[in-house]
Amino acid sequence: MVPASFLHNRVFPVLLITLWLMVACGGGGGGTQAPPPSLPSLISAFTTTQAVVPMGSSTSLSWGLDASVTSATLDGQPLIGSSGIATVTPKFRQSYTLVATDGKRTDTRVVKVAAQGLDLIAGDLGGNGCLDGIGREARFSWPWILASDPQGNLVVADPNFYSVRRVTPAGAVATIAGNPAETGYMDGPAGIARFGQIAGLAVAPDGTIYVVDFGNQKIRKIAVDGIVSTFVSFGQGGSGAFQYNPTLDASGNLYVSGYFSGKIQRITPSGVATEFSTGFTYPGDLTILPDGTLLVIETFGGTLWAVDADGTRTSVTLTFDPTDAQGGYISSIRALAADHSGGIYLSTSRLGLLYRDAAGLVHTVTGWKESKFLGGGFPYGLAWMNDRLALGVTNYGGEIATLLPGGQPASLAGWGGTLARVNGTTSTARFSNAYSLALGGQGDIYVVDTDSTGHFPAQVRRVGRDGAVSSLGLSVDLGYVSGQTPHPLPLGDGSVLFTGNQAIGKVTLTGDISSILGGASSGLGLDALSGICADAQGTIYFGENPWLSGNRQIRKLTSTGQLSVLAGNSAGIHSIAGVSFDPAGRILAADPSGQLVWGISLSGSATKLAGVEFNSGFLDGAFGTGRLKWPSAVSLHPSGQLLICDQGNFAIRALSSTGNLSTLGGAPDRQGVRLGSTNISFTNPSDMAVTTDGDLIITDGFAVLCWTAPFGN
Repeated sequence: MVPASFLHNRVFPVLLITLWLMVACGGGGGGTQAPPPSLPSLISAFTTTQAVVPMGSSTSLSWGLDASVTSATLDGQPLIGSSGIATVTPKFRQSYTLVATDGKRTDTRVVKVAAQGLDLIAGDLGGNGCLDGIGREARFSWPWILASDPQGNLVVADPNFYSVRRVTPAGAVATIAGNPAETGYMDGPAGIARFGQIAGLAVAPDGTIYVVDFGNQKIRKIAVDGIVSTFVSFGQGGSGAFQYNPTLDASGNLYVSGYFSGKIQRITPSGVATEFSTGFTYPGDLTILPDGTLLVIETFGGTLWAVDADGTRTSVTLTFDPTDAQGGYISSIRALAADHSGGIYLSTSRLGLLYRDAAGLVHTVTGWKESKFLGGGFPYGLAWMNDRLALGVTNYGGEIATLLPGGQPASLAGWGGTLARVNGTTSTARFSNAYSLALGGQGDIYVVDTDSTGHFPAQVRRVGRDGAVSSLGLSVDLGYVSGQTPHPLPLGDGSVLFTGNQAIGKVTLTGDISSILGGASSGLGLDALSGICADAQGTIYFGENPWLSGNRQIRKLTSTGQLSVLAGNSAGIHSIAGVSFDPAGRILAADPSGQLVWGISLSGSATKLAGVEFNSGFLDGAFGTGRLKWPSAVSLHPSGQLLICDQGNFAIRALSSTGNLSTLGGAPDRQGVRLGSTNISFTNPSDMAVTTDGDLIITDGFAVLCWTAPFGN
């Protein structure tokens, strides 16, 4: 009802009374006046058959348009007709935009489709690992222990892993026996057998594989049916304990080098070991020439010896062909392999791959400085695959190559990493070590690119939504991001904070570097800062993780500059890697030394969320049962689960709200990046961040990866 004061107001009385009467009588029309009719939407429908598809798969988009539409586009491409269907193959979580206009109005609709699986954002997928597969799917670390079997396959062992593997001439790699993630001593079927560190291999004409198990000081046998047994045991310790690099003669006798003892032992097929030849200095690789002569290399001295059937040794001269580009003293011979003509291939760390012909002259096949080997690596192992020479090439990871005519190597299996720092697109960009990351406001990814070898200074780099990689500034000075565990924190203006050795630094879009906290002259005594995050009020939380002594603690820096300790040693925290902020009001922190993940309230109370203190492992289960190994980052997923970067297990783990730990992807016995929607694996996952859509961005060795829809939505 209209107040009476309005009726008595003498200002515009007729107008007010008229308005009052219209309201009271329904506008004089005998009822409520209907609103003007709404115009129809120009886009009547825009849907997808599947919102989530396996990585590399396709789905359909369909749409319907009003008859008044004069033009429409799908992702900028013109459409014809009032309806249609398009087949699309999404990349990551891709948005498709439909725009329609009738000349007066414009409607826009967006549909997102996720390509579920692990895919490359930028960088190089090569690196260390132990992954079976075909060709470049497979991974090695140091494949320098090689032998050939009667079928022309290559038998390979890696000193960093505890298994024996086979490589076919087609490049298919499969594990024969052992477990790469578990050392031990156990005979039996291939799947349950366990080895210590393997130091040598030889294969008999019947296919039996002899394994020098240095870790257990035994020689083991793998029968054709895969059963593993112990052939000979050696005494533990002592100067002759390091037994390795065997070879077999035509009678089935096994010859083994005693690296520290300087002796060569001969072991009969029945397992009787006798001293065969002595007086060597660090004897290494052995091979048998077609005439039965045993060749022995002295690893560091560069001497090659020929030993006759009585154990008498004679020095073999190594003289360069006068026409060869190289010359001089040959030293550091790592491996050798004899061909059927009596020629000898020698792998040397100083001069590269050499060949001594039957006439006694040495020729360079591939010089070390020429870097003709894949990834610029060095061939530490040599063996024959029928008529092809196989090379175990090592360079920040390993691969098996074969030698083509003219000395050019060709990749057979594996993928050695490339230590480089190159800006560019997804396929051309290179990282020296994509260690840690954080997400920017515009979908950019900021990566701290470090390098423990010292080839490159640490640097903050940006990965755009299109996969293009650029760098902020040239390098970050000592005392800032030079720490062992640096982490970035993007700010709204495009600049980035980062933890370093003694300070929190800041790098701007133009590359200017400054310190916002700490430094050697600050007097704060900060040491080995690691992990950094912020809440909505701009309060910064970061870890302090001194290596030798001192407090391991999480500090708090307010927007007004007040610095305090939130939680530390007294709360039970042993180390701090990645930290993240939970909007529920707590800090999530990875504790790699303690093998734990913590939740820390803003009042400073700390609660163990996952792991068993000082008890590493790879085990799913409820709290107190599930185990981690060197967790390096933790982040909340929109599903409510906590995702844990379990670096030591090469895996991503998921922690439910009830405290149950499960494995989302990866495993300790499958080290190496494998992309796809199933059976994915990682090389060295060190940090991660979750997008608002629930996708997971991961730094992994030389690459930045995206795991789209890890939970399938």
